[in-house]
Amino acid sequence: MPPMIGKEHPNYKGKIDVSCETCGKPFLEYPYRKDRHHFCSVECFREWKEYIPNIETQNHIDLKNKCGGFLEELGYDVIQEKWVTIDGSHYKIDVYATKGEQKMLVECGYCTKKKKEALTRFYDVIHVPYGKKLEEMM
Repeated sequence: MPPMIGKEHPNYKGKIDVSCETCGKPFLEYPYRKDRHHFCSVECFREWKEYIPNIETQNHIDLKNKCGGFLEELGYDVIQEKWVTIDGSHYKIDVYATKGEQKMLVECGYCTKKKKEALTRFYDVIHVPYGKKLEEMM
């Protein structure tokens, strides 16, 4: 008996419609990739990746310090760069703040869709994208 491949395979689910995160072009992708970033080409991926810093910039450090200071003024106990584990995945948090039973996270800059969804299920999260000022977020 020949191996079942493609549409003949019992686990085959077909493809779903997604849009490229860089240019917006629609294309088909396998459903198991729905939680990943979507790019229609290598060129679009490279263009997207150029905006993500490989090392922590001074602006990122300053933004984390400003966010931490702001939360301290509101009475939170602040820890910078804490790791949390959710559903077996480990996430580095820029600013982790607690006040009694309340837990607040601040993510500065780039954050993946999967990370955002995981964190918001268990924490109050403030996300400050690159180019935004903290005052604009509050």
